[in-house]
Amino acid sequence: MQQRAETSDAEPAGRSELPVGQNGAQGRKTVLLLAQLPPPIHGVSTVTARVKETLERDGDFVVRHRWLGGAVKLTDVGKRSLKKYVGFAKLLALLAVARARGRKAAIAYLTLAPHGDAALRDVLLVQFAKRAAHRCLVHVHTRGLEEILDGSTRKRRAFRSCLKGTELIALSRAGAASARASGIFVETHYLPNTTTIVTDKRAGSGDQEPAERTLRCGFFGSMDARKGVLRFVDAIEHLRNAGLDVSGVIAGGDTKYLTADAVRGVIADRGLGDHIDVRGFVPDDEKEALLGALDILIYPSEHDLAPLVILEVMARGVIPIAFDTGAIAELMGDDFADHVVRDTSPGVFAAQVEQLVRRYSDGTARTEAAERARRHIEEHHAPEAFEAQLLRIFTGADRASAIDRSDMRKADHNA
Repeated sequence: MQQRAETSDAEPAGRSELPVGQNGAQGRKTVLLLAQLPPPIHGVSTVTARVKETLERDGDFVVRHRWLGGAVKLTDVGKRSLKKYVGFAKLLALLAVARARGRKAAIAYLTLAPHGDAALRDVLLVQFAKRAAHRCLVHVHTRGLEEILDGSTRKRRAFRSCLKGTELIALSRAGAASARASGIFVETHYLPNTTTIVTDKRAGSGDQEPAERTLRCGFFGSMDARKGVLRFVDAIEHLRNAGLDVSGVIAGGDTKYLTADAVRGVIADRGLGDHIDVRGFVPDDEKEALLGALDILIYPSEHDLAPLVILEVMARGVIPIAFDTGAIAELMGDDFADHVVRDTSPGVFAAQVEQLVRRYSDGTARTEAAERARRHIEEHHAPEAFEAQLLRIFTGADRASAIDRSDMRKADHNA
């Protein structure tokens, strides 16, 4: 019978050190999970939760979760505070004490946001994590790694020095290729994100959509202009002015940059209050219902690498339209290459969205596209494939196969 991994999310009472050791109970490997879990709910914390759950189910790992000094809610993200600084300093101190006492974990897992204040925080954590574990896995979810790898400033060079000796987990092929070419990382692992596979009546049941009806367009993301929420409002306004029968729904939590109430004000000023519903933050069950009712996701973000919402909607047979940001084109796949907006100037963006929405005014076209979307997720982003590759990374199988491939290349070169 498979034994469940041990986990700990709270600080152990009366102790000033991390209870780490290379091997836990019955020889299982100890993993220091040095990354934020929900709350707040966002892409990075959601993937971290999946990583933790996968390791726990496998049973070969003792998972020790430690995270201090992070945001408690979305509106805290990006804000500086004394509480954050003190919490993060405590986390570093715990790692330092454990290392001084010679207690090293088998693996440290952490995430890296390569931009802003978070980059300095994360590379500092990398430095301490390298000393607290025999292997250090750094999972990059956001844009900015290329600037660290190629930057010539003193700060960028210092960041590269901190990352030396770590293993990178990249969620795009392009990111993995750049990391390998840099020569900084001991190993680079490719791990595309995943989402839950959802059976959707619109995708594969054989039911025919009505030829004409109101098309339901959505934006799901934080209230942040960089994410494209206001450009979504522009798109709905353009589509309605072009005579297309569309409605819109916006769901996402407030941030320090923008609130749902502010977005409602913009919509009211434009006379779109009857056509765009702003829900703000929604719980999972409500989010599921909203996603399931969508026809098209319009996601004009300039601030993402590989947003989970793209995978979530495609798994439900929703058609994505998105800016060519980060790895979004790779995420959406070849079948939706013409749904990636490469010229983001307002006029070109509006024209491309209009062309696609007109195409999907036809029920048959919608059904066929929904089937392609779901098939893409099943073939390239299935949870089973994600979990299998994740376990290969943590057990070292992926690392060993990479060494084998390197040895084969050297043998071919020397032959």
